[in-house]
Amino acid sequence: MEERLCGGTFFTLLAAVKRPNSRRPLSFMGVKGSLNEPAMLGALIAVLNPDYSQQNWELPRHIVSKFKNCDCRAGVYLPFSDSSFSTAFHERVRHRYKEVLESMTAFCTTFLQTEDQEKMAWLGRALLELLLSDSTIQPEQILYISETGQPVFFRDIRDTEEVCLPALLTGCWDYIVLHVQDNAVGRKTIQNWLADKDYANSIGALKPEIGHRLQKTIAVSMRTATSTCTVSSKNIDAPVQGIMHPPYSDSAPVEALSPASSAFPLPEQQAAPQQFFSGINIIASPGGHVGQISVYQMTGDEGTSVYEMMGLDTSLYNLFVLDGDNLASRSFSISRQCALSGYIQPEIRERFLSLLPMDQMALINIPSIFATVNRRERRTDPEHQALLGRITSIRLQSHDVHFQWKPYCMFPQQVLNQNESLFDIWTAPATNELSDEHWTIKQIPLLKRLQSVGIDPFRLTR
Repeated sequence: MEERLCGGTFFTLLAAVKRPNSRRPLSFMGVKGSLNEPAMLGALIAVLNPDYSQQNWELPRHIVSKFKNCDCRAGVYLPFSDSSFSTAFHERVRHRYKEVLESMTAFCTTFLQTEDQEKMAWLGRALLELLLSDSTIQPEQILYISETGQPVFFRDIRDTEEVCLPALLTGCWDYIVLHVQDNAVGRKTIQNWLADKDYANSIGALKPEIGHRLQKTIAVSMRTATSTCTVSSKNIDAPVQGIMHPPYSDSAPVEALSPASSAFPLPEQQAAPQQFFSGINIIASPGGHVGQISVYQMTGDEGTSVYEMMGLDTSLYNLFVLDGDNLASRSFSISRQCALSGYIQPEIRERFLSLLPMDQMALINIPSIFATVNRRERRTDPEHQALLGRITSIRLQSHDVHFQWKPYCMFPQQVLNQNESLFDIWTAPATNELSDEHWTIKQIPLLKRLQSVGIDPFRLTR
């Protein structure tokens, strides 16, 4: 069956694995929206153009329906026919592939059911079927479907045995906006895809064979290559702030907590969590522990924390050190003077300091540690807790940066003090950066480092 890759056919396949509609507002690239198809298409356009204006996110539903069914080309609401728009996106794919891939990865984890491996595998196979069925794509056509950002000839796609889903989506989206401005070419494909309706006004479902016609097994993953999704780790000078210096190096040994350490009481003697977490419900018994470390899991949150953590980019993490009562609710503010001003590598600071929508999107999709100021310089009390979670929104204000956040689990903050090098905590002889209120970004695999000292957020129980 002859099929055509275009905006409508591409979006139809994505919509088939979209998360169910929800009244709960979501945030993507710093802009709030709804979990519906108009917001999903608006987010795809924002992947093309990070400056896509906020008022265009809630696209008219009838325009989205026409686009999905290949009944319209573009129109005033959709910028795909603007050659300057499509060319600018293609240049970003060619020269700033890492940023585009990060955006598409965030799009996937926000709008698609990435925790369902079968559905993600189906989407990858269905997109490859569509590509290989489009006879208008020339064998020498270059597609950017490799997670490394290297171009791939169309003729070589038939030999593909493994794909990274965000990279595949990026390559398809790039080809569509650059070469298929006429969305109507996919109308017959959509008609052939849809099964007979049960009744006149029902929504047509895709035929069961869609996504199952390839004669070989294709491995589909959400992973992204380290070389394309991390900031350069070359040696750079320490930031100018006091006499702090970074102790961490890749060759430094892992300094896990000793089971004989007296820093923590035994689990049955564990002190109650700090009261400044008054706005958060905490399970009273440990969800998991190694040696004498107790890890408490949050309860009452929407969604599944483990699935959310699996979808985060773990090559970086946010570190927030706040005054004692700033974590009593799900929002807080950091003075601009304390935001990315110290305890940070210059290269990372330069990348994120402007806090453009693209930067905000990246920061929302990395894990975060929320700590409060140490009680005794480089030490704190055994009951002093830090939190692992993520930012859910960022809003720039005149004198500060306002955050909303979501916690996953809590653990003793002394773990960070006793493993300063492991978590890239900047130190001086008598103090460390947990003694000052600030926000910074670290370039380490946070979840792996936490697991190495006995804090495993993936193994918590309710």
